[in-house]
Amino acid sequence: MRLVTLDRDSVAPMLAGETPGPGAILAHVATTGHGRAWADQWPSPSALLVEVGGNYLLAGAPEAVEPAALRPLVTGFLAAPEQFAPVVAEAFPDRTVWDRIIHRLPAGQDAPPPGPASGVRALNAADTDAVAGLSPELAWVTKTWGGPAGLASRAHALGAFVDGRLVAVAGSFFIGARHEDAVVATEPPCRGRGLATACARAWCAGVVARGRTPTWTTSPDNLGSRRIAERLGLELVRRDVLHVVNVDVPG
Repeated sequence: MRLVTLDRDSVAPMLAGETPGPGAILAHVATTGHGRAWADQWPSPSALLVEVGGNYLLAGAPEAVEPAALRPLVTGFLAAPEQFAPVVAEAFPDRTVWDRIIHRLPAGQDAPPPGPASGVRALNAADTDAVAGLSPELAWVTKTWGGPAGLASRAHALGAFVDGRLVAVAGSFFIGARHEDAVVATEPPCRGRGLATACARAWCAGVVARGRTPTWTTSPDNLGSRRIAERLGLELVRRDVLHVVNVDVPG
């Protein structure tokens, strides 16, 4: 596979089949200017590997992907449709499989109404320093946008401020053709106050207003994240896995 520069027109047939969750990575890379892509051939690819912020997605025809060619390209979290299972198993026999669950706002359902939102507002470019000031534990929230400036100005993010400091954020980790997948995080000392839920409610409303569907990807044992999804009225639509290659599974 070789590096290529994506555009929406070149991958339109694959975008038409976008699934909730990490399926949005393809459109995110094709339209935001962040990330990389490899194709088996160009133009008119049969298969693609796309990456942004250490998150990878395989798309297209599995028979067009050589496992040996895939092996040196991936270090991070790989999502792949079930038909790629033999390719992934051969390419990465030492991988760790990380269980994931994916929620989505049901079709035809309105976005959840706003809740108490004291100190919650939309972020913008002027908040870059505030995002950069998040603790190292939360720095990962910016990685699909190239850093704090990208998240603040382009991820449709909402933030909660306490005493002038950004302590919780909800935004779009991946913006797809039909879905936006959430990123939500709260500084540990401020958890349990409903700040992430307030941010996420406003984020959901914005996604619906933009004509896309909010999705929420988490792990089965992350009860806090699952409870927020339930409060937002999101339904469980799929159990999935990520293939963790040459990195640790997050704690």
